[in-house]
Formats: sequence, structure tokens, C-alpha cells
Amino acid sequence: MLCGHRSWRLSELAEEFRVQRSTIWRNLRSLCEAGFPVVNGRYGWKMMSATALPVSFTVEELLSLYTAASAPALNAGTPLAEPLKAAMHKIESLASPEVTKVARRAKDRVQLRVSSQSDYKAVREVFRRLERAVYDARYVEAYYQALGEKKARKYVLAPLGLFFRRHAWYAAAIPSDCERALTFKLIRFKRVSELDRTFVPPPGFSVDAHLSRAWELFDGEPVDVTVKFAARLVPLIKEQQRHATQRVEDLPGGAALLHVQVPLAPDFIAWLLGFGPEVEVLHPPELRARMLETARAMAKTYGNGGSRDA
Repeated sequence: MLCGHRSWRLSELAEEFRVQRSTIWRNLRSLCEAGFPVVNGRYGWKMMSATALPVSFTVEELLSLYTAASAPALNAGTPLAEPLKAAMHKIESLASPEVTKVARRAKDRVQLRVSSQSDYKAVREVFRRLERAVYDARYVEAYYQALGEKKARKYVLAPLGLFFRRHAWYAAAIPSDCERALTFKLIRFKRVSELDRTFVPPPGFSVDAHLSRAWELFDGEPVDVTVKFAARLVPLIKEQQRHATQRVEDLPGGAALLHVQVPLAPDFIAWLLGFGPEVEVLHPPELRARMLETARAMAKTYGNGGSRDA
């Protein structure tokens, strides 16, 4: 734990290992006396440099690490790129030359190609500060420019987590004027600075729990939705669990009903529209009306011969 990214207070270590603070203090003092680079910094205790462990790796294990490290989400200018590169060099040094040679030859044939269109070099320091604030449970002052807004808005945030979803990195954080966590796109932060105040994260918070109600990224009050999918699309719907509440009901003739509880967010509606006439919203009435309104607008656009400016 001391070799990780964050620092630890005596009380946190005592709670983690279910012992008295005095026991943790004695253990830390013993580590210092034994020559381990353990220091007590501003935010708690940590190890300045990790000690190499006497382990080795198989070809499959090393190839798995290469595959995970190939994701652009980890390399597209993020602060994770250089530490990841250094970590892979250290791991390679623990593996035998024969294992490393075979794994390197195979890594170009097995890759994780998660798309990321953003370059995070411009917000690398923002990334680092938010990451550190998550570890230390520390408030930040942030300037964030939402899509469509002409200037950045000032926030005081309690950052709870960072995650990659779809094509970009996001932060889950609670604004000072809000009672629940909201999602912020990392690339839209203009400036972030840590404050000298800590917060207590909500009990049981996790990124999975934060996203459990949303469809992709948009949050809101979930409603019961029923959509009929044509028989050709049923295998596609069944092969992927897109939401925790998803349930598929087979119909005679091969069609199926998708039952799901989600907010009526733009990305959910856009997903349905992508299937064209092969889907039909049966419930709720307001979603069916929005689909009909969009279909009529599209028919008007394409029915008059297209845009005159084209």
C-alpha cells in the first residue's frame, strides 16, 4: 500500500489492517530503521520508491500486460503514459530474456484498440491533480467549460473517481452546490488546483455504482422503456449487456422486446435512431412521441431534396 500512488494516514492504515494506531506506528518505524524509504509527507505516509519483488512472468502473463498497455486510453498524452512505459520496462527486467523475446514478438498481433480521439497533453496537469485529489479525498477548485457554454464556470469539487468511457476520460465529482456526483469530461477542464480541505467520500461509492443508472454517460431519472427490435437485430441485442437493467423478451416470429430502465437522455435516443425503422418504441408515450417528431423532421429534411446550401 505504501508503494502506491497515494499517501496514507495512520488512522487509515489502522482501519485497513484492523489494528491500533500504535501498532501501525511501530511497523512504520521498523521499516524506516530497516532502511526502507518510508516518509511522512504533507498528506500522510508513503514509500518514496518501490522495492523489486523476486517474481517472474510467463509469456501469457507478459503478453496480457502488453495487450492492456496498448490501449490508447492509457497512452494518448495522459499522465499514465510515461509511468506505464517505465513500469513495463521494470516488469520486462523481471522476466527471462526468452520470455520477453517471445512476448514482444506476439504483442503486435494482439492489441486492445479502444478509440480515443482526444489528446490529453494539454490537460496533463489537470489529470494529475484530479488523480491526486481522488487518492487524498481532497477538494479542488476547478474551471470547467461545458459544451455550448461560452466561458468556463468556477466549481469547488469533491473528486470521487476517474474513468474512461466510450472515447474519452471523465471525472465523477460532487460540486459544492449539489448533493450527488456529476460527470465531467476531462478535456473540458481549463484549470484545477487542490484546496487545503479534505472530504469524506460517500459510503460505498464506486464508478460502477455512479454509472449504473446512466445510459452510457447521461444521468437522470430512469423510466421504464420497452422497445421492439426486428428479428435481424435480436442477436445483436442479446450478445451485449448494455445496461444493468436490460431484459430481452422473445416474440413469435423472431422479433424481441428490450426492457430497460434508463433516463431519456440524448445518447439513448440517438442509439435507437441508429437502427432506423427496425425498432419501434412501445413505451413510454413521451419517448415514442420524441422518436416520431425526429422521424418527421428527418423526412422533411430529406423530402425536399436536401439542403439548398449543400
